[in-house]
Amino acid sequence: MCGSETGKQHPFQFKGFDILPVLAFFAALLFTAGWSYAYHYFSYFHIGLLSIEIPYHHFFLYGFWVITDNIFWLTLLSIAYFLAVFSIGLIAKIRWIKQAWIQRSLIAIIALPLIASTFLFADYFAKKTADSRYLNEKNSDYASYPRIRVWMKTTGKESEEDKEFNKSLQSGSYRLLLQDSKNLFLFYSFKDKKNAKRVKLPTVVTPLHAINHMRILPQYTSLR
Repeated sequence: MCGSETGKQHPFQFKGFDILPVLAFFAALLFTAGWSYAYHYFSYFHIGLLSIEIPYHHFFLYGFWVITDNIFWLTLLSIAYFLAVFSIGLIAKIRWIKQAWIQRSLIAIIALPLIASTFLFADYFAKKTADSRYLNEKNSDYASYPRIRVWMKTTGKESEEDKEFNKSLQSGSYRLLLQDSKNLFLFYSFKDKKNAKRVKLPTVVTPLHAINHMRILPQYTSLR
């Protein structure tokens, strides 16, 4: 029994090579790219990631967006990294380097900057993707976000400013950016052809408990 058990391979082993650390590394890289994408994208709306509830698996989806939007450059980078990893394997097999600590030092000199650079590239391409996708939304009048009408709960003691603001929410001029378990995130879109890439929109954070009811409209254009 003991001999048969020790002869079994790990489920994540392939011909004696343990692929689990490799899968964990790429999962961490994909998550990092997705998190960075969300960070840069929602910064256009003045929203930090700590203020919204994004399910963790969404970051992996965002990471795939980063890959698909930059497939050409990522393919070239993958080839370069493969050659670098191949060189590490050659160093490990060089016979004239007899001392193990020298081999480990040479491998670390190549591997550590290689690992660090992958996460730096992940952030770079994530920001590039976020900028590009936001610009596409801006140029298409935010075609992915529907208009919404919101009726707030009132007490009859609201100021004139609050009444005007509640009236604007009811007009259907705001767009629904996202909703989590606590808040609605709305923005008021406007068409501005100047500096389209860097325009940041005013965003309204409305607690769900303060809302009487709302109506999401099947309209994806700005009022003006």
